[in-house]
Amino acid sequence: MKKLELNHFGIATSRYGEDSHTKLNNTGIGEQNETNIVRPYQRVQFDAHRIDTVFSITFTTVDGVGTRTQGLYKIRGDSIMKEINNPFQFHAIKMTRGLKYGSEYWESYAPKLRRDVCFFSDLEYDHWVLIETDSIIRIYCEQPYKIPYIYNGSLTETVVDMWYLKDGINTFIEVKYFDVLEAENEEGQRARRQIKAQQTWCEENGFHHKVITEKQIRQNPLLLSNKKKILSLIKSGCINEERLRHILDILAENRSFFEINQVIPELKPSEIQLACAWLIYYGKVIHNLDKHPYGNNTQVKIKCPEEN
Repeated sequence: MKKLELNHFGIATSRYGEDSHTKLNNTGIGEQNETNIVRPYQRVQFDAHRIDTVFSITFTTVDGVGTRTQGLYKIRGDSIMKEINNPFQFHAIKMTRGLKYGSEYWESYAPKLRRDVCFFSDLEYDHWVLIETDSIIRIYCEQPYKIPYIYNGSLTETVVDMWYLKDGINTFIEVKYFDVLEAENEEGQRARRQIKAQQTWCEENGFHHKVITEKQIRQNPLLLSNKKKILSLIKSGCINEERLRHILDILAENRSFFEINQVIPELKPSEIQLACAWLIYYGKVIHNLDKHPYGNNTQVKIKCPEEN
């Protein structure tokens, strides 16, 4: 009986109930490619325990709004990581507040990463706002890597503040206050040692390295404030594709939010602000966020291909 059951496994499952028979027929050897998923286990996905690469597929919806879906792919062998110089091997290092500036600790949700991020200074947080709202940067990681180096004969480490991939270039960022970089005290000397170690490591591994201070991050306080406003809007409101399409249809020329409301009076000012926040976030429009507070005087215009 056992041998007969193994030889006719598909039929034999009906002995254990209709549910068992249904699951078997819809997991690999039975009906394939059914359009609608109507029962448990009709289609399943296997989870890999070791993920070697992360890829993203970017496509455009009918309204022209870019959408990114992230996938995982398992590759056998460890050498593949070095062969393809996979930039997605970086993961945020968990650090306790006691290790750095506990009084300037920030946590926030990162829409691009679909997870929470944390930062240990106000300046690091402000820098993250610019990274998260840069439509060209598709992926990044905070505190991505510990770089070892020798100081006074002892092995020590420095953690880089940020890594991102932009235009195919891997860049590591160290965020520091300008006064700290110039200081001759122990804090300034330590900062310069850490930066030197990071720069050496990046050169050896073919990565770019930048040191960013408040002079670059807070160069335009209004722009930074507006980007924080946009982040707060998209984190609290969902995309309405019909609304985005409606607004995009009238943005062949520069229009302020007030003017958009005149053309599309059925939309509330708050709905226009939310929709335009998504369009700015995805880089679908050009704007004047550096000139006016986010509101009625904000102007947007659909971005031409050559402006990308």
